[in-house]
Amino acid sequence: MKVWVTRSEPGATRLSGHLVQAGHKVVCKPVLSIKSLTPQITPFNLVTDVIFLSEHAVSPGIDYLQLMDIDRSEVSVFAVGPTTAKKLRQYGFSPILPAINSSEGLLALSELSTGVNRNILILAGEGGRGVLESELTIRGANVMKVPLYKRRKVALSKFKSVIRPVDIDAIIVGSGEGLRLMASIWLASSGELSIPLIVPSERIAQLAKELSFVSIVSSLGHEPDEVIRALKTFEQQ
Repeated sequence: MKVWVTRSEPGATRLSGHLVQAGHKVVCKPVLSIKSLTPQITPFNLVTDVIFLSEHAVSPGIDYLQLMDIDRSEVSVFAVGPTTAKKLRQYGFSPILPAINSSEGLLALSELSTGVNRNILILAGEGGRGVLESELTIRGANVMKVPLYKRRKVALSKFKSVIRPVDIDAIIVGSGEGLRLMASIWLASSGELSIPLIVPSERIAQLAKELSFVSIVSSLGHEPDEVIRALKTFEQQ
């Protein structure tokens, strides 16, 4: 299959390499780019927990912890998924990982079942759904989210000579925002809504249905093996 990988870097290139090894042809063309932000140093109570919501948050997040003079040995560290956890381990952390790689998965952890006497720092990108901080606050935690980067749309003109629907057999998306941008590019290129989509969660699968896509499989995560297994669903049809 020829697959359009729309995820942001560095995950797009990493996934593309695995897809090629699995015998697929790849158009690696992310619809979002990542721009670092300079976070403000905001006074916060003694931090008890730190949650990293993406691999993009790891390197600048660790710098932020150092600026805040937070002792890593005194906090519990959480990673939203295995890629984020792997990067944290490279810095010597032993993060707690949810079974489902999402904010909902983090909220299902027994370690976060109560927020009483917890001061939780969330290191993430700008914007987002706000589900995690909202629910942790309801559970009694004092929560501060620090945006460390923002996602920017890649100009539509960048895709006009690259994305030809007649050549694309499946599309891989990484987020709700990425899905919406992909959809606008795909439809502007006269792509059909029957194109097979691989999405990372049931939530984004539902969003794809609302956008009128009809052939959708959730890989239940971002890991290459999960995506390749999901692609096999379409190959077997």
